[in-house]
Amino acid sequence: MELKAIIMMIGLEFAFAFSVFAYYTDYYKINVVLNGNKYNLFLCAFPIIVIHFWIFDRNKNWKKYISQFEVWPEEKRKKWDRIMRGIIFFIIANLLLSFYFMASIDWTQYR
Repeated sequence: MELKAIIMMIGLEFAFAFSVFAYYTDYYKINVVLNGNKYNLFLCAFPIIVIHFWIFDRNKNWKKYISQFEVWPEEKRKKWDRIMRGIIFFIIANLLLSFYFMASIDWTQYR
């Protein structure tokens, strides 16, 4: 369960970072990968992974959050569950929308 949660959290962080990266690319009409730096994805991914492990895994803070969540009343847990599902839906929808915008660009003009 712990590994699954960590993978899902990092996946959502990557989805959010990639959608921001895609919006940036779409807004400035530049293909960053074609501009010479092959390591742009690594430069985006490295801080996400480091921050994730620094915040959650360094002191096992996630266990403290889960234990606090388990003590809440059922109604409050359901409310926060809906909020978190909404945030997850927003991140995934945002990523799909950024893919749509990236696909609509004629990249042959910007090489």
